Amino acid sequence: MDPSAAKGEKATLSETMRAKIERNRQRALMLRQARLATRPYPSAGEGSSKVKAPPKTIDTGGGFFLEEEEEEVKKGHQTEKIVHPPAYL
Repeated sequence: MDPSAAKGEKATLSETMRAKIERNRQRALMLRQARLATRPYPSAGEGSSKVKAPPKTIDTGGGFFLEEEEEEVKKGHQTEKIVHPPAYL
């Protein structure tokens, strides 16, 4: 560090240094915008952080598994009653 800056004096920059600083600042801004524009996934802060859990599997004991649907989970494993029309006599 400059000893004069440590004493509290203000250091002045030449015009070439100011121009270089401004070019670097503009370049950094352009790189940042390009990086943000090419992101394939939205950031987590936009509300898209919901992740669907994989379906639960039920072992039937017959050599295969059943996948449990979301609706069945919400209903609490209630099965719907099957109603057939009455038979003709």
